[in-house]
Amino acid sequence: MAGEPLAKVHPVGGFGALMTRLEGRIWRDQRSRGAAYAAAGMAVRAVGGLLMRSTTSAVALTAAGRELRSVALGIADSLEGGDIEAARVELPRLVGRDPSELDASGIAAAIIESVAENSVDAVVAPAFWAAVAGAPGAAAYRAVNTMDAMVGRKDERYLRFSWAAARLDDVANYVPARLVAALRPRRARAV
Repeated sequence: MAGEPLAKVHPVGGFGALMTRLEGRIWRDQRSRGAAYAAAGMAVRAVGGLLMRSTTSAVALTAAGRELRSVALGIADSLEGGDIEAARVELPRLVGRDPSELDASGIAAAIIESVAENSVDAVVAPAFWAAVAGAPGAAAYRAVNTMDAMVGRKDERYLRFSWAAARLDDVANYVPARLVAALRPRRARAV
């Protein structure tokens, strides 16, 4: 009900800073180094979840549905008001693609795709892992998802280092994504 904490005090921000420092110390473009990075991140967050001792608080800190909805609706409002430039400026808050060439239809499609994908990452998966493993499960899930966002790219720097974080994210989202797909209305599946 309260929504996510402010960005400057959100635990995910602190975790991201910690993992950036760790990456700076251990980075080599090797799967073993990436696996150590991913294991350390999961362990730190799982211990944090254990210390928190409240599954409800852990879900409140690991789920981000309110912010996702707010950003998506803000961009949609810009589109509906005919301000495509404002929508283009705000779109990178949701997606990683370059919005400069997108028309209104392309921006709307990007919003829908992002909300669909991020609903699993930001809402369903944290709740699922909290149900399975309590506060440590929700916290460890958020670590996996955050690390994948930070290093899960197949560019020259992260080709091998990102492997463990990316695979862990795929595994952690597998069941939650299928739950969301199973809950879609039948008509939406046929489209």
